[in-house]
Amino acid sequence: MSKPGNIHQERFGVLVSRQLLIAVGLTMIVLIGACRVPYRRGLLTPAISPPGEKVFSDDIVRRFLEESPASFKLLTSVVFKFKFQKITGIGCLEIDRNKGTFSVACVNPLGVKLFEMSGDRKNTVCHYALEDFKKRGDIASAIGEDIRRMYFDIVPSNIAGMTRKRGCVVIGEQQGRGTAKYWFSVADGLLVRKDFSENGKMVWRITMNGYRRIEGKNYPGMTVLSNYKYGYSLEVRMKEVVD
Repeated sequence: MSKPGNIHQERFGVLVSRQLLIAVGLTMIVLIGACRVPYRRGLLTPAISPPGEKVFSDDIVRRFLEESPASFKLLTSVVFKFKFQKITGIGCLEIDRNKGTFSVACVNPLGVKLFEMSGDRKNTVCHYALEDFKKRGDIASAIGEDIRRMYFDIVPSNIAGMTRKRGCVVIGEQQGRGTAKYWFSVADGLLVRKDFSENGKMVWRITMNGYRRIEGKNYPGMTVLSNYKYGYSLEVRMKEVVD
């Protein structure tokens, strides 16, 4: 069995290494040569339930999981905010929920690689990180943990203790030393929020919106993680699904 650091490393390295950005005018950034595979073209249509369909709370989790992709590759835009600092970039993200693995790389608007790493449910291996990122501490562990929170465990392990709140079916379960809550919209059955608290205090929250439906699977157009413990936010916008 391959170590996490070797998972997709060669293939993903090629995928990201040819990413280049050029400035058009003062504000427009175009990504060229990013990924050696073609993008799926065309408009991404909203994930809307058939007219008149009622979403029941007893099968909302099952339906959401069935209509979510088990594995995928995305081209994304990323905004990281910490206090008065703001870092933007373009990222390539590969997720395999069945295997519990991920690969991610990010470049800034000038095409300079910021980091590249891969991992699984427990470990993260940093293949490259800009020196400025290294000075911030264990960047690999931090990014790896955020990716797991955002893209793994998208449904609770059991559906006991369902409640209705603010137009959502809310399911809470014990995870480690705290409580995780999953918020599913009653209107369309989509996961719109996931949060975690300890001793009644919010530690982090993830919100999802702008879902798009592609080939029968739902993808959130925007995912925002707010880490209240460390005071930063991470905003990820989906640009393209990569074949």
